[in-house]
Amino acid sequence: RNLTTIDLTKDFSIPSSFTALMQPQDPKVPLISNGTLWSNEIDTFWLFGGMSSGQSDHDNTLWRFSFSLKGQKWTQLNSNTANITGARPADGAGCNVRSRSKGYYLGGMAKNRDSSELKYLHSMTIFDMNEEKTSVIDVPPYVPIIGQNLVFLPTAGDGILVALGGYTESNGKLERIGLNKVYIYDITSGSWSVQPTTDREGGSKTVLGSDVGHSIGIPEARDHMCTVVGSAPDKSSHNLYVFGGKNNTNSLGDIWALSLPSMLWIHLNTSDTTNLPKVGSTCTVIHDSYGWNPLLYDICGGDWSQGYNPEPAGYTVPVSIKSVIGGR
Repeated sequence: RNLTTIDLTKDFSIPSSFTALMQPQDPKVPLISNGTLWSNEIDTFWLFGGMSSGQSDHDNTLWRFSFSLKGQKWTQLNSNTANITGARPADGAGCNVRSRSKGYYLGGMAKNRDSSELKYLHSMTIFDMNEEKTSVIDVPPYVPIIGQNLVFLPTAGDGILVALGGYTESNGKLERIGLNKVYIYDITSGSWSVQPTTDREGGSKTVLGSDVGHSIGIPEARDHMCTVVGSAPDKSSHNLYVFGGKNNTNSLGDIWALSLPSMLWIHLNTSDTTNLPKVGSTCTVIHDSYGWNPLLYDICGGDWSQGYNPEPAGYTVPVSIKSVIGGR
């Protein structure tokens, strides 16, 4: 029951020169996986959802972790005040939007305390970080709800959420969806739309993991990958970096970028030699430059990095993407 922390104010090399500190965790906090952490990216995060292992408690709870110079503290929020009801969702996708002080959790599945039956959730939970309250909205049945990724893009208005990969569900049957489409939620209007994607030549051929060396095409369908976003300084493009995941039989170690608004897939790396977990790993962006900590992928250079700089220059579109889409 520990939190692992890394000091990002200091430089380090990969793989072994950083120090990971184990922070004690309140024993009342549930041991879960496949939930989400919502963060204000300053001094507080909230633990929501997830699947417990070996525990009988399936009730949904929301925990706050706050820290300061005086110390750190776990607090369970009052479920009535926070509007938390039902069973704990797991295996959906979460993201937080610091600019709006909101957290989102799309889909998932849940199991009630008094039933062994799984319920698939065609809904999205929205968390207000200032009020510490949740609300739930329905989502269309074509939107992926299991094993997908969800990211925020700072576009016009309040921005958009993009869901990709994973599974849709109908009558208890899951269907893996391809990456030839992404699913966009416009925060301002509260509406969903489906956007087709293509490769750099306007085609729609799927590149399988076994097609080593192929750089043109659309990545094969997958779930439980991880995705981060790099936005051009002039906001002319937003690039989604997708790593790993699994198909029907294998884990995947390739890296792709989906550039919006052009909706073009660009193949960045064929294989992964870092021994990173390829399925269910968590990605985050540090200083608009690095992804996939504690090993680092330089999203500006488009390759794995051997060291971390605590004062990078910020995000710039890598040549491998700029040569296809143009811009800055």
